[in-house]
Amino acid sequence: MILAVFFSLFAAPAAFDFSHYASLGSGRSFEIHSAGVKIGQGRIIRKTARNFSMYFSIDAAGQKGEGRMELAFKNAEARVYVLDLVYSGKWNNKAEKAKEVVRADRFLADNGVLAFRFLSGSRFFQLAMSKKGETTVSTDWGTGRLVGRPE
Repeated sequence: MILAVFFSLFAAPAAFDFSHYASLGSGRSFEIHSAGVKIGQGRIIRKTARNFSMYFSIDAAGQKGEGRMELAFKNAEARVYVLDLVYSGKWNNKAEKAKEVVRADRFLADNGVLAFRFLSGSRFFQLAMSKKGETTVSTDWGTGRLVGRPE
């Protein structure tokens, strides 16, 4: 009985699901806002429990970029979630491509923040959803809020 109570206090979090990090659904267009100013736009191409892909373009703080990112949940380890990443884009007129396995800290992910590094650790990506249901994305260029555009 005591063990049952102990384990119920530390129950495993819900299964991995991209819906924990992004409120916009498949096919939704969005604008990226930072400090009330539009700095970019994009589209959620696909969002399921195990797959997420998006297109985005950014023009902020002297940085200009665009790209397409695809993420697929691969497995869960004790301290990380393992994801397959496919990325292609252009940052300040320099082409970038990545097809790699990335690791997101499981503690952060279980608490609503999916964050990882890619391109040999040179790039950072974070996707999170606030308690109000607002989706934020943070990368090398800064942080922005994804605001759905009327369809």
